[in-house]
Amino acid sequence: MKRFSLRMTKEEYEKVKGYCDRIEVSMNDVIRQLIRDWQPDRPPSPKQNTE
Repeated sequence: MKRFSLRMTKEEYEKVKGYCDRIEVSMNDVIRQLIRDWQPDRPPSPKQNTE
């Protein structure tokens, strides 16, 4: 099994945590799904491209 880490700022973490708490979903489940859906060859979204 490969190990992944997901780096988030404190603000991003709080936003995801608040969302998970509101809809009563495990944050671990959300993170696992993000890792499963991640595609390394996908170009960054316009929000991520700050240059």
